[in-house]
Amino acid sequence: MLFCSIKGANRGYIQVLLATSRNRIYFRRRSNVIIPYKRKKKQPLSKEEKLHNKQLASIRVRIEHKIGQIKTFKIMSDVYRNFQKKYGLRFNIIAGLVNFKCGF
Repeated sequence: MLFCSIKGANRGYIQVLLATSRNRIYFRRRSNVIIPYKRKKKQPLSKEEKLHNKQLASIRVRIEHKIGQIKTFKIMSDVYRNFQKKYGLRFNIIAGLVNFKCGF
């Protein structure tokens, strides 16, 4: 499960949750969850459903790559042993460095 902001049609950015297909039952009733389509027995996915899954996968990959880049700074991968008050500030600085590196 990943939280992200996706650019909406006319309202700016929308906060959504990208869930995998195994979380389908838990998130079925929520409105801000995007779940990939799953094929049924002996019935392949349509072209629109495959395109939707492919677009969703491309968004997930970009987000997971950013998380991996943040983990190279060891702020998310290890136990944070400094002052807890400065954790948010340092995390935002590291996220800004990762975004600056990628041109955002």
